[in-house]
Amino acid sequence: MINKFVKNILWGNSVALAWTWGIGLFFSVQMTVQFGFKALLAYVTVNALGLALFGVFNEYIAKKYETAENYEAKFLAKASNFKVPFFIYQLVAITLTLFACLKYVTLPLGILSFLVAVMFIGATIFLGEEFKIERIKYSHAVLGTVLLAVVVYCFSNDFLIKDLSILSSLPAATKFSNISDYVSLSIPIILGFMFGPWLDLQHWQRAIQIKKEGGSIANSYIVGGLIFWCILVFDGILALSAYSQSDFLGQNFSFLMSFKSIITDISFASPELHNILNAYVLFVCIASLATFDSGYIAFKWYTEPLVKESKSIIFSFFPPKLVSSPIPWFFLCILTATITMHFAEFGKFVGMFDSSLVRFFRFELEYYLAFYASFFIMYAVVFIRVIVNSKSTMNFSALKLFSTSLCSISIFGIGYFSQNMNIMGFASIVPLVYGLLTSGINKPDSTGSEEQLPKQSISSSTSTNDKLASEANKYIAANLQGSAIAYDLPPGSELISSSKCYTLNGEFIHELTPTYQDTNSVGNVYFAMYGLWVGKTREMFFAHTMPEFDVNTSEFLILTKSYSHKFLREIREFEKVTIHLTIKDYNRKFVTIAHKILNEDKQFVGKGEQSLMFVDSKNYSLIDIPKSVMDSHLPYYEEAKKNSKTKTLV
Repeated sequence: MINKFVKNILWGNSVALAWTWGIGLFFSVQMTVQFGFKALLAYVTVNALGLALFGVFNEYIAKKYETAENYEAKFLAKASNFKVPFFIYQLVAITLTLFACLKYVTLPLGILSFLVAVMFIGATIFLGEEFKIERIKYSHAVLGTVLLAVVVYCFSNDFLIKDLSILSSLPAATKFSNISDYVSLSIPIILGFMFGPWLDLQHWQRAIQIKKEGGSIANSYIVGGLIFWCILVFDGILALSAYSQSDFLGQNFSFLMSFKSIITDISFASPELHNILNAYVLFVCIASLATFDSGYIAFKWYTEPLVKESKSIIFSFFPPKLVSSPIPWFFLCILTATITMHFAEFGKFVGMFDSSLVRFFRFELEYYLAFYASFFIMYAVVFIRVIVNSKSTMNFSALKLFSTSLCSISIFGIGYFSQNMNIMGFASIVPLVYGLLTSGINKPDSTGSEEQLPKQSISSSTSTNDKLASEANKYIAANLQGSAIAYDLPPGSELISSSKCYTLNGEFIHELTPTYQDTNSVGNVYFAMYGLWVGKTREMFFAHTMPEFDVNTSEFLILTKSYSHKFLREIREFEKVTIHLTIKDYNRKFVTIAHKILNEDKQFVGKGEQSLMFVDSKNYSLIDIPKSVMDSHLPYYEEAKKNSKTKTLV
């Protein structure tokens, strides 16, 4: 067994490598050359601190749950309401890393970028399938060892400047006219890195896995922050060493000037530095692969349960496994990265008509980073509020969040292209303030909070009383408990017989006995009674699953869209029958309930199905299936599917 100390080191190394993606690899180069060695230290410290604080606060949140499984269920349930930002975050992270590797490494070297991207994805798929989250710390330990060897080799080479006084004295390539520009520029950097990890699925999966293994999330992320700090400082020193040998030294450039390929350019131009170039390319490959394989595993972990539970119409066109697989989305990232890398060529065409627009097509890493400095900040703030609040679920307006995020990234773009740092800083503050102040509707949480009773299985033999409003519904609930009927009978009286309701294998079952009033003049049960029985059973089913439903106050109404029944056998009075209801299928708008009627010998008396629709109680317009209906009925659907091999209707 690995002791906790070693486990924290292994996970810390994995955390650091997974966080060393396009931003860390190449924006640290930009910051260092553009603003100097002190700016590098400030930038790296903020970045590493944001990573460490994510682990520390996650440790606090995780302690609210007795098991890691409960914590995982809580996160996945609450994150399901933030699918769009989580999804976009992962795609942008992979795309910008591919873009940066291709534009700032392979393109200057004259290597066909598309083949390099496909190579990355091929290696990612292999590592992602070979090393699951339980084993990824071991594969990353190997990658980390190779990375350490690269660092040691570079420090043994005279190319690298080791004197801190020389590093500090190198002139910055960009100088602002006043201190307020530096302060304003620091705002998006600080906020972006402080809230960045909170929407990264890789780190949520790691934090949960660390808890599953009994490790310390806080200690692992503190170690990870320190290792990450060292990696980025090395990257910055390498960049400054290249800058000191370039023609750029001592010149003052525009804020939009890019220096991200300076290590590749300088080491490639001098044959004596090709060993440094090889080491740098290996360094970039290791950091990128550690991000890609982590993203591959986390993407599957997050999307597979979402796709499994979803009834979206998209699955009518695409197989669920294809949608949940990271492979097609990774190839979409390749396509996006390749297109944006060559965006300047399209800009030349646009320049034929309006030369002032050419500069907007000089696509740089900052175009992607704008998302993390503005768009994602508000979603991260809101999600932190949601995940910290373990006793209730906060529902926010998705449209308001998206519109505000869209405004913030647009304002950020205006500030970037006009080189106005104050506008950029304002664009980052807007989503922060709105995310903190916007109000959400608090509802009791049913996703497994430790303060609540666990959700009861529908096949359980002991359940709490459903608190049905009427005596009839109390009677049903008592039968569902499998206990004595909750009637206050007079002393000395004896209960003779009654109908029963219960659940079994995903079916809601109602037993009843026909009497003479149910028969026609011939003596058999009148055909219309079967529909009446099915309808009555359906109402009992609804009373059981949605005891709080009140037609007078409900925001929606349930209507029958269609009903069918096939008569298979006759029955007579006092011949007991059971009516079985099953949730057969559902999509966004409609629920299909199948029914069957069996006699005492378990022979089919009849079968059929009905389709339900949901309308707004005020204007009677068709609406999606309400969440309360989904939550109360979905367990029956899932349970019935599990038993479909033995319970399929013939």
